[in-house]
Amino acid sequence: MKIQEPEVFKLEYISNQKLNLVKPKILGFICNWCGYGAIESITMAKQQYPTNVKLIRVLCSGKIERKLILESLLNGIDGVIIITCNFGNCHYMDGNVQCYKRVEAIKNLVQDLGIDNRRIKFQTIRASEGDKLANILTDFINEIKTLLNY
Repeated sequence: MKIQEPEVFKLEYISNQKLNLVKPKILGFICNWCGYGAIESITMAKQQYPTNVKLIRVLCSGKIERKLILESLLNGIDGVIIITCNFGNCHYMDGNVQCYKRVEAIKNLVQDLGIDNRRIKFQTIRASEGDKLANILTDFINEIKTLLNY
């Protein structure tokens, strides 16, 4: 699966792009350092991860805005997962902490809008934990399938 580079990290891309994904449609934002490293370790070990996840690489999870997560859910994405460096290991000091706070705020907002906030997941990971990431993605997909009755 091709990972989108940061320059296509735009709302218009997600809203207008026909994502050729099997249901449930999962959008994943992965930080350039640990998240992307974990994906690389999966592919280097010739392992698989679910194909119904569209991954977008961002330089830092701290750049992911609440609006992007909300718009994704309102435009046909079934679940959003944000994969960041472990707390204390962000290459940009505290970007993952900022992201975590945004994710918690958007979870409260979507719940008020009648959207199950379990459709949004925040996950920290190390670059070397590709096998763990593959399991996390699979578990998240199964949880979304259950939530949405797929």
